[in-house]
Amino acid sequence: MRGPLIVSESFIDNVRASKQKKIIAISSTNGSVSDPLPGPQGIAYRSSKAALNRAMQLVAVKEKEEGVLVLMLHPGTVVTERLISNRGVAGTVETEPSVTGMIDVIKKVTMADTGKFLQYDGTTAPW
Repeated sequence: MRGPLIVSESFIDNVRASKQKKIIAISSTNGSVSDPLPGPQGIAYRSSKAALNRAMQLVAVKEKEEGVLVLMLHPGTVVTERLISNRGVAGTVETEPSVTGMIDVIKKVTMADTGKFLQYDGTTAPW
């Protein structure tokens, strides 16, 4: 959580001066406090994602007057080398649709979306 916050703070003047004025944080629904996953696995990871989302929500509030949009994105349960055995399992997504979906979401969001936590397909992620 601290890394994305430091990067956001370090580059805020550049973001304010840019054409898009967007800060995008890649998060995970593993950090959801409203729809938590069962079991005690990944406590540090889950906690860090919950903290990331809250920190970015606060950045969104702080930067709204400057016209900076802040968004948290969940890429989905992406089939990676670590999750290759999940290929074809319901609820998983391949890399390409995840990335292209996130790019489309980033292109379409407006200031009305600042501070939101969205999934790669544009739907609201549980938070």
